[in-house]
Amino acid sequence: MNYILILAGWYPSRIDRHIGDFVQRHATAISLYKKVVVLYLVKDDARREHSADIQICEQGNLVEYIVYYRAGRLLGRGGSLLRYLFLGQRMVGQIKKKYGAPSVVHVNVVWKAGLLGLWLKKRYGWNYLLTEHWAGYTTQNPVGLHTQGAIMQRFYRKIFAGAELFLPVSKGLAGDVEHWFPGVPYEVVYNVVNTTLFYPQYLPVDAGSRKKCIHVSTMNYQKNISGILRVFEQLCATRQDVDITLVGPYTPQIRQMLADKGLLDKRVFLTGEITYAEVASQMSEAHFLLLFSRYENLPCVILEALCCGLPVIATKVGGIPEIINDSNGILVASEREDQLLQAMHVMLDRYAVYDRALIAKKAEQQFSYPVIGRQLAGIYKRILDR
Repeated sequence: MNYILILAGWYPSRIDRHIGDFVQRHATAISLYKKVVVLYLVKDDARREHSADIQICEQGNLVEYIVYYRAGRLLGRGGSLLRYLFLGQRMVGQIKKKYGAPSVVHVNVVWKAGLLGLWLKKRYGWNYLLTEHWAGYTTQNPVGLHTQGAIMQRFYRKIFAGAELFLPVSKGLAGDVEHWFPGVPYEVVYNVVNTTLFYPQYLPVDAGSRKKCIHVSTMNYQKNISGILRVFEQLCATRQDVDITLVGPYTPQIRQMLADKGLLDKRVFLTGEITYAEVASQMSEAHFLLLFSRYENLPCVILEALCCGLPVIATKVGGIPEIINDSNGILVASEREDQLLQAMHVMLDRYAVYDRALIAKKAEQQFSYPVIGRQLAGIYKRILDR
């Protein structure tokens, strides 16, 4: 059977329903044109049984094998990795027995799926394509590749060297990888947006009405929430025409700080962690998106906001400058709170200049399921023809 085998390093599961959801959307986009089988192995320390728990979900052209395994604490990191590779090889054997050899192997996220890709290349002679999403190739990431040991870096080097083609989700990521592993051939394939959820629903922009700013993230160090809130506090001191909704898991300290300043549930609203569909609903009620990241790859939330027709304020990091320009937003330097404050004033004062219908139309033409799926199907065909 002619199918694409995706080896996923991240993927939604019962352990974490959000991690790797962008990989799942890539798989869904490909399945519009090709049969896709996804293999994802995830450690589940809550399991008491040594045997793996294999969950298989089939929807149309997309088949997902989610394998939960218990590594055992006594084995340590090396033992856990060996358990992963052993199970991965066994599962590929089962998939091969049922569906035959794949026409293309596509590794998504280098660690640990890339190791399985290397083994398949050695065992069966199957070449693999490689997509990466991790923002760990920049030295600004405090837990990036530069902080890992020589052995780990050597594994990464072998995985990239073994790939037939690298498919980064932004040119910025391609450049970061190039610093580590020069000469890797690549072609950019952007992340994909579910445009049945994220589409324009225009809100009134009457003069003097309060506009809703939205921020969506995991609210960790990378996203610089503290910087956003300092700037927003300054903004609230001088104008009353904006509030902000923070979507994602927040700490008790954030909530208490907002309460102490009298901003909580008055000018700043917290949703906590919500579903993908609920994020889309929140965006439908917003006027613009704000990100103030210290470093990035290319956040899916920016692409989703654009598909909703929202202009974006974001930092000039990673692949963001490839997407955001004067027609759809404002770019500021990382850590420059003065620039962010100025950008907020400009966005609020000149909001009417943005053509939200045009922003949404251009984004759909770049990031929808049919567009990205067709691009990947074309890449697979070229690889097979070659």
